[in-house]
Order: sequence, then structure tokens, then C-alpha cells
Amino acid sequence: MDLLELAAESDEAFVAIAAALGRDLVRLAALRKELRTRLERSALMDAAGFTRHVEHAYRNAWRNLRFGELGVKPFAPALKLD
Repeated sequence: MDLLELAAESDEAFVAIAAALGRDLVRLAALRKELRTRLERSALMDAAGFTRHVEHAYRNAWRNLRFGELGVKPFAPALKLD
């Protein structure tokens, strides 16, 4: 959301950033005005992209488990076709 200036490395830094923002009413008003648009454009609202990544992770996890790439035996034995 391109708000790295609001990220804090410590509790003290968080308080300082919040206090400074609270004193800057013009900046605070501008941030409030544009926040919804920023959120809508962010990866947080990309449900389709999130779903693709989760599905990809599920496929990889299944392949790793099924083909023993993790050194773990599958929880269900492979079907034997005689």
C-alpha cells in the first residue's frame, strides 16, 4: 500500500510515528481520504491471485507428499494395478 513510512521497527518507533501522524492533521486527512483506494489496489484485495497461489501451494504439497520428496511416507498407499 506504499506506506512504509508508517512501519515501525520497535514499540517506541511505533508510538513516535503514531504521535507524529496524530499531530499532522493535513496528512492524516489525506491518508484517510485515499486509504480505501490504496486498499482496493493492494495485493490484499486480489482474491484471484491469492487463490492461484494457494492452489499452487496445495499442488506442490501433494506432489511432495505423493512422490516422497519430503522423505515422508504417503498417508495412503499407492494403488496397485495388477
